[in-house]
Amino acid sequence: MILAIASGKGGTGKTTVAVSLARVAAEDRSRDVRLLDCDVEGPNADLSLRPRISESRRTGQLVPVVNMESCSLCGRCAEVCAYGAISVLPDRLLILNELCMGCGSCVWQCPEGALDEELLRLGELREGAAGRVSFAQGRLDVGRARATPVIRELKKWQLRPDREGWYILDAPPGSACATMEALRGADAVLLVAEPTPLGLHDLALLVEGVREGLDIPMGVIINRSRGRDEKLEEFCLREKLPILGRIAFSREIASAGAEGKPLDEILPSIRGDWHRLLMAIETGEAP
Repeated sequence: MILAIASGKGGTGKTTVAVSLARVAAEDRSRDVRLLDCDVEGPNADLSLRPRISESRRTGQLVPVVNMESCSLCGRCAEVCAYGAISVLPDRLLILNELCMGCGSCVWQCPEGALDEELLRLGELREGAAGRVSFAQGRLDVGRARATPVIRELKKWQLRPDREGWYILDAPPGSACATMEALRGADAVLLVAEPTPLGLHDLALLVEGVREGLDIPMGVIINRSRGRDEKLEEFCLREKLPILGRIAFSREIASAGAEGKPLDEILPSIRGDWHRLLMAIETGEAP
């Protein structure tokens, strides 16, 4: 079971929910639980989970490099590049790595064999554990703009067919490419939303993106709920999104969360709710 936790904007409590769900899921010893922090531009699930890291590896993307002694400047590589990453100048080939998508077309179609590939480092992948929760995380290097390849490599490393159990993916906030890459392949998505105008606006964008691009079953967790969240409830009703849980607006929860304490430790009563939610997802009753 691959369960993704997403939000339309940052700061809604998405990571708080992901970490707490993983901890509660691991209380059932029949479950193998693995939490993947796919928010590679701002990874912070480790701050409250506190895993012991046992392995790290660099990750990146293959990009073309040219041997100018063999290059005839014929321009075939620039013709086949769909992303405008290659330009042919009078005396050299200009390759813009930040535009390259790593498809390899330029290398395969170079008539002179003047292009090869090398790994451009984009970030780091880390693996470890906190109790019975296995943990993995991607970290995008400072100054790099390509989060999607790092997320893709993290999932390829961790989501293995021979490894059964629960995968809980903490996706990047928003509705752009990095978020969609994290959600791709998930069995269900929990959308963590806050009952504010901005929260509702960004939730709507995310819901639209998931339905158009991925078509994955979705449900909503309302964070900072005041009990009656009319506009958010109306949106969920209109969009046929089940509300699967609420976390009350509480200064105590906010203060303890700011210190890195897991939600299920701050609010022990929520553990029963999480167990029931996980069981409903597992049996197909939700979302």
